[in-house]
Amino acid sequence: MIINKSLLKLYTIKRNHSIFTIDLSFMRKATIIIGMIAFFLSTYQELLAQGSKKKLLAEIEKWDQERLASLKSATGWVNLAGLYWLKPGENSFGSDPSNSLVFNTRPFPPVIGSFWLSEKEVVWKTIPGQTVFEKNSPVDQVSIFNIDSLKGPTLSFATYRWNVIKRENLVGVRFRDLANPSLDKLRKIDRYKPSQDWVIQARFVPAVLPTILTTNILGQTYAQPYAGKVLFEVNGKTYSLDAVDEGDEHEYHIVFGDETN
Repeated sequence: MIINKSLLKLYTIKRNHSIFTIDLSFMRKATIIIGMIAFFLSTYQELLAQGSKKKLLAEIEKWDQERLASLKSATGWVNLAGLYWLKPGENSFGSDPSNSLVFNTRPFPPVIGSFWLSEKEVVWKTIPGQTVFEKNSPVDQVSIFNIDSLKGPTLSFATYRWNVIKRENLVGVRFRDLANPSLDKLRKIDRYKPSQDWVIQARFVPAVLPTILTTNILGQTYAQPYAGKVLFEVNGKTYSLDAVDEGDEHEYHIVFGDETN
């Protein structure tokens, strides 16, 4: 309906012997109020969207900083300086090329000690004249790995730390330098710009089989406890990721990669 403003304020319409009176000032007020309500609703929804976006960006930034701190921590990956696989018997360790395991850095002693690998354990022996610590106590000889234990002690010398790891049939030494130059070089981790388009609802489908085969970077294939699949859709196409249970309470692990990694 279009009402010319030049018309009178009050109109009388006769229909079915009834009289209706239209107050144009009321109609204008009602129209303004409805418009204001629509505007405030639209603004409120926009503010909610902005708040949701800010919250998402804050969560991602927090996660990013925590990830960076974890990578650069004493048990993170950035300080790694070497990985040495042991052979049965004595494995001498030092900076001299004649050693079985060589860390070729001048401040490191030519020979600091030896790892002795047997069927069930790894024993560390410090050579006379060198001082190696377990926590704050010097050690001359100590068992640092046992096949029946989940975790062994960490030994230290100056800024260096090392412990023994097992990967299927391989036993090795994970060697760290807490003064690794890579720690200062890593200031940030490049990543894609966050987008709410990638906040995706997924559903979890429990596994039928108890284990799933996984191949690690060493080419070893082994069975892991299988939790199930995470299913989700992107642009109408369904994708899935396998989740494994590594024993962490209330957490499953999902391992995946892409061609940009």
